[in-house]
Amino acid sequence: MTDLVQDIGGRAVLDQVVEDFYVRVQNDPLLTTIFAAADVDRLVAMQKEFMAAALDGSGEKSGTSLRTIHANRGITPRHFSRFVEHFVGALEDHDVPGPTILAVTQHLGLYVDDVVGGGGEAG
Repeated sequence: MTDLVQDIGGRAVLDQVVEDFYVRVQNDPLLTTIFAAADVDRLVAMQKEFMAAALDGSGEKSGTSLRTIHANRGITPRHFSRFVEHFVGALEDHDVPGPTILAVTQHLGLYVDDVVGGGGEAG
């Protein structure tokens, strides 16, 4: 598996992409309710760590599961898609090549079941 962090331009670029991404998220009426009570600085820091781990090719995940973190937040497939759209926009603004962006979006799609629908239902 390729190291998408390096393909993006390295950890510093990824961190800036995540910061720019959260500006977009905070200004999106569809997503603001999900993050309304959240500590955005903490979210940004956690997202930087998650993205670095998720995209570096190791496939290692540690800490609390994504399913647990997102449970009962009412996140729908539409929310997840918008989230990815904003991440793509931030990647484009940092001149990340199209094939890398496609690889990133495909990789993020691996996490959709852990993020979406966490309403406590069995699964």
